[in-house]
Amino acid sequence: MARRSLLRVEFVATLLIVLLLVGGAVTLIVWLNRRQREADAERQRQRGAPSWLMSTGAAEAEGQSHAAAAEAERKRQSTAAESKRLRQAAAADAERRQAAAAEAERQRQAAAAEAERQRQAAAAEAERRRAAAAEAERRRAAAAEAERRRAAAAEAERRQAAAAREERLWQAEAERVEQRRTSQLSKWPKGTTLDSHIAQIPGIVPQVAAQNRKIASQVQRLNDLLHDGLRNPPQAEPPALYLAGDPKGITEYIELTLTAMQLGTDSPKARVVYLPESRQLVVEYELPADDIVPKAKSYRYVKSQDKVVETARPASQVNGLYSSAIARLTLLCLARIFQVDTKRHVDVAVFNGVRDAIDRRTGKPTRPCLITVRTTRDAFTEIDLDQVDPVACLKYLHAGISTSPTELAPVRPVLEFSMVDPRFITETDTLGALDDRPNLMELTSQQFESLIQNLFEKIGLDTRQTRASRDGGVDCVAYNTDPILGGKVVIQAKRYKNTVGVSAVRDLFGTLQNEGASKGILVTTSQYGKASYDFAKGKPIELFDGTNLMYLLQTHAGINARIEPPDDWQDPEPDSGEP
Repeated sequence: MARRSLLRVEFVATLLIVLLLVGGAVTLIVWLNRRQREADAERQRQRGAPSWLMSTGAAEAEGQSHAAAAEAERKRQSTAAESKRLRQAAAADAERRQAAAAEAERQRQAAAAEAERQRQAAAAEAERRRAAAAEAERRRAAAAEAERRRAAAAEAERRQAAAAREERLWQAEAERVEQRRTSQLSKWPKGTTLDSHIAQIPGIVPQVAAQNRKIASQVQRLNDLLHDGLRNPPQAEPPALYLAGDPKGITEYIELTLTAMQLGTDSPKARVVYLPESRQLVVEYELPADDIVPKAKSYRYVKSQDKVVETARPASQVNGLYSSAIARLTLLCLARIFQVDTKRHVDVAVFNGVRDAIDRRTGKPTRPCLITVRTTRDAFTEIDLDQVDPVACLKYLHAGISTSPTELAPVRPVLEFSMVDPRFITETDTLGALDDRPNLMELTSQQFESLIQNLFEKIGLDTRQTRASRDGGVDCVAYNTDPILGGKVVIQAKRYKNTVGVSAVRDLFGTLQNEGASKGILVTTSQYGKASYDFAKGKPIELFDGTNLMYLLQTHAGINARIEPPDDWQDPEPDSGEP
């Protein structure tokens, strides 16, 4: 407030000084202008007077001039004195104003100092109050924290005591449950394994009922394996390589499809190879173990003996259920192959179901083939899988099914997977640079004939050459000396670059009938088509393509052969029986 009053006084004093200075300046200017006008009028008057007046009144004019000059000097001196007086008055007024301004400045500074002192005092008071408030808040927070810790400690102690009580109760209950579970488990036959949820069921009677329901569910799941699989087709989109018809893309897509099937057992394993020349797919599928069939048929509680009695499932029933299960699994795999092959790259599918196990007779690892089948797309898609008996259906497709799969009784694969496995082919191709590896397409007819005879002699047949084929191959008759499965075998071999037509298979079947032979074998350096496999289905005819021939030569005759037709090679007898 004092500062505002001091500023108001200073402003008024400054305004008065400015007004006085402006008024003095204006008065001086007005007086000087009036004197200038009078001088100008006098000069004008003197210039405009007549000459006669000037001549007669020179003295008078001179006198008047001196008087005017004296008057002018007087007035000048008067004006100078007035100006001096005004200047002195102005200087005195300015000095007075300066003193007033100095006083005002002193008063302003004093007021400012007083205001600063009051501000500092107020700030110090505020700081003191803040410190007091902070100290009070700190004490309140410390008291609250102490109270909280006390309450937390009390709560923790209460919870710890409650937890200890609950732990004692839980342990007591767990001990009772464990005693009851141990007591119940002791009533089961030795070696019986119960699922954890069944083992926790209180009461031996409901426990037995739950185990029997589980056994029935396992058997039902095996019986529904095919139907459930057909009702849940794969949803994955085919990859670009499959759509483009790339053999590797087709192999990987089918292999991924088969291994992704959910069977309720361990994840299935499958190896797949695709032969683009014959549009044939070969699958080696690892079958689940026979423990998917419950060995116990049912259980019952005998109260008088206070124990559970097992009714064992007959071995024949276990074998039948397991055989039926792998038959359903085989049909499901074939159905899945043709189902996902939307681009119809596969015309013929070969399925070999194998199993990794330990031979109970020798204790050594074994990998028998328990089921094998070759079928064409057309033949398989005509079957109504919802209505068939799986084993009867596979027999209709001329499949080989183990008579006792639980005993690992093997069957001969329709086509050995190793014959067409690309890894086997890649391995033998590394020998291509060796000089001692013959190219079957560069042999003479006599050399090729000797090679085929040597092969089947090594296999165990008694071969007899008959005549040279008109198509550049070789025909021979062989005899299998086995007293039970033996008989006459007609063998024909054809060195072809292109696919062997179905007419060659028909010719072999005619020769087989004419010779009264029990089996016919057709071997080629190229491949066969769908029509050839369709005709050979159900007939005692074996078809071996070039890959099979190289495998047989290496395995049985020790010959690492290769098949590389010369650029100018021409098949002896082109066959239009295949597209």
